[in-house]
Amino acid sequence: MELNEIQQLVAWLEASGMRSLELNRPGECLRLKVPGSNPARVADPDGVSGRSTPAAAGAKPVALAEAAGIFLAAHPMRNAPFVKIGDTVRKNDVVGLLKTGLIYAPVTAPIEGVVSKIVATNGAMIGFGSPVLELDPGSAG
Repeated sequence: MELNEIQQLVAWLEASGMRSLELNRPGECLRLKVPGSNPARVADPDGVSGRSTPAAAGAKPVALAEAAGIFLAAHPMRNAPFVKIGDTVRKNDVVGLLKTGLIYAPVTAPIEGVVSKIVATNGAMIGFGSPVLELDPGSAG
C-alpha cells in the first residue's frame, strides 16, 4: 500500500468519526487507530472479551458490536426478539445477532442489568464497536 493511500484512509477515518480501520490483503495487514476520536472507555471488567463500554460520567453500559454486519434483533427462524426494553439480562446473554455474509455472530450483554434502550435498528448495517443496546446495571436474579 502506498503512503498517499494510507494518508487518504486516515483523512477519511478522521472525517467519519470512526475510531479504527483494519485492512487485510494477501501479504498485507494495515491497522489504523485515530487518536483522540474515542470517547473515554473502560475494558470489560474481566478483561476477557475485549469488549468496551463507555466510561463517560453518567453514561450507561452498552453492548457493542464486535464486528461489522447487519443487526438482527431476533433469530431469523423466530419472530420474538432476543430482548425488549425492561428485560433483565445476565452477563454474556445473547441480546442480538450480527449477520456478515452467511455468518451469524452473537452480540452479548457485557454485564448483568436491565435493558433500558435498544440503540441499533433491526436490519440496519452497523460497524465494529457500534452500540447495540444500553443497560441499567443491576442484579439479574
